[in-house]
Amino acid sequence: MEGKGDGPLSEDLGEGIRPRNLTDAAILSTRTDEFLFKVIKNGGKSVGLNENMPDWGYAFDDAAIKNLVKYIRTELCKCKYNGG
Repeated sequence: MEGKGDGPLSEDLGEGIRPRNLTDAAILSTRTDEFLFKVIKNGGKSVGLNENMPDWGYAFDDAAIKNLVKYIRTELCKCKYNGG
């Protein structure tokens, strides 16, 4: 699993629903760190995305979610928010 949205459960979400490819800098550079934090903590529905993206606030505290956002930025997409 490399954050490309093709993990072993990616086919189980329903027809036409695919997890986000977190290595896609073109998309991730248009998202603020605050946006990424909110979607991880509160789920996709909280930011107008698919409600099948679950919230993880029950499993991770804010510090852990900030570390996940940092990991996405530095290791997966290797990108920063570009204001787009």
